[in-house]
Amino acid sequence: MKNDDFNRRFLEILLERIPGKNDCAEILADLLQIDKASAYRRLSGKIKFNVAETANLAAQFGISLDSILDDIRNDRPATMRLEFWERYGALDEQVIRDSFDGFEAFVNNANSEIGVATDRLPFILAVHYEALSRFLFFKWGHYFTSLPEFRRFNTAVFPARSRPLYDRYAELYTQVKYSFCIWDDAIIPNLVRDIVYFKEMGMLTSEEVADIKADIQRLLLKLESLATTGYYPVTGNRFELYRSSLSIPGEHMYTSDDHALTYHLGAFVIRTMFTPHQTHTEEMKTSINSIKHGAILISGCAEKERLAFFDSQRRVVDSITP
Repeated sequence: MKNDDFNRRFLEILLERIPGKNDCAEILADLLQIDKASAYRRLSGKIKFNVAETANLAAQFGISLDSILDDIRNDRPATMRLEFWERYGALDEQVIRDSFDGFEAFVNNANSEIGVATDRLPFILAVHYEALSRFLFFKWGHYFTSLPEFRRFNTAVFPARSRPLYDRYAELYTQVKYSFCIWDDAIIPNLVRDIVYFKEMGMLTSEEVADIKADIQRLLLKLESLATTGYYPVTGNRFELYRSSLSIPGEHMYTSDDHALTYHLGAFVIRTMFTPHQTHTEEMKTSINSIKHGAILISGCAEKERLAFFDSQRRVVDSITP
């Protein structure tokens, strides 16, 4: 997909929402705080909307950027497109096959790289923990569907055929040659608050809370071990963990290799927006990496910081009363 294709399609939809170029130029100038001449240049395609302008206009006029990308993705990489939850009960087998083929090709590249900055527990980290992964699935279904099985934790059963797919996906992550995760300090406290909330609502039993609590403790132990070595033990590929005391709104991720750079934005766990748009992705890759400057590396030799971080996380988890 060429950058021009995205911009052209975005303009087409924008003009459909605001008929008449004169009115549209005035509205653009006002919304983007630019002069009218600059607005006309954007409408003519001489200047492309930057990432902030695109996001602003898409929000104002209800334009789905993900739909645009789906429409014009003739060469859209298949990596990172396993959105099982939004296809709950109706998995697209061809999408799954394409996704695995694309992701396997990506991780096998000698310069494959993934950078993540997140305010929520990535599901890929929880996939091997039965109670914890089920809780994340239950929470998603409770908030974003009206299906009766999500009214209580014990009736929210993770789709059986999705489990081995996620297991394989988690395995592929370890084959990425370099990856890092910037972890918002609020991740575990927010997760604990969610558990307490659902227990107080009568949707979780004491036994279920105890199971989820034990899984979080096991996950923290594994994550601490991974951060201590600074690499995946099976593959030897480098992994870095950072902690951030600054709030990270949403889940931001980029994938990069010799041939392509993509950016993924997860908002409210509803859907992931994907774009290979060069200007957007390079800007967001720079932004994600710049967060490192305000974060603390707790991998490798950063023993004091790492011990303090995981001790504080365990204290929060220990506060859960089953």
